[in-house]
Amino acid sequence: MCGRNSLYVNDKKLRERYNASMNQSWNKNYNISPGNAQPTVTKNSPKSIDIKTWSLVPGFVDESEESKWKSKSLINARVETVHDKGMFKKAFRENKCLIPSTGFYEWKEEGKTSKTPYHIKPEGKQVFSFAGFYHDRTFIILTKDSENSKIQDIHDRTPVILSREEEEDYLDGELSRKALEEKVIEGIEVEQVSRKVNDPSNNSPEVLELESRQTRLG
Repeated sequence: MCGRNSLYVNDKKLRERYNASMNQSWNKNYNISPGNAQPTVTKNSPKSIDIKTWSLVPGFVDESEESKWKSKSLINARVETVHDKGMFKKAFRENKCLIPSTGFYEWKEEGKTSKTPYHIKPEGKQVFSFAGFYHDRTFIILTKDSENSKIQDIHDRTPVILSREEEEDYLDGELSRKALEEKVIEGIEVEQVSRKVNDPSNNSPEVLELESRQTRLG
């Protein structure tokens, strides 16, 4: 699954990367949790960057029930079954979106009581896109079986990561669900990070640091 990610670039970088306008400001976030806001690029408005909340509220949910559904934390949808799920299939078909990211976090179990956090991203990419879909002001990220050995060593699921060349085709529906399921990402960067990332309220650069590695990312 994908339960935490990052987007530590500013508005200008996002506008340049997606060749799109952005009417809302974005502050760098090194530790984005479910329920947080995050920029998206949607099928229905591909030339603007819109900020939505990470945790899908399906289209059939009445306004009076929204708070209950938000507590369900629908943050990931399995690409293998998304077309069969009543709460997902219409939005997946009609409301695809890109979710800009600078990397996601997974935790590797080290014995029964300890988990080590890692930051993972495609090799050489500053900003890339997860495949997802949305309803209204909320979105969800697609996941698949991990095919990369570096990720498999940490977790058996991974977000669906699109190459830059695939982004437009995904939004236009020209990438089949099966093609998304079978995607292979060859080059992956995996870095162990500070356990400070375990605190979802800590969205500063220090979550990417270890005591032995003083790295400052801009």
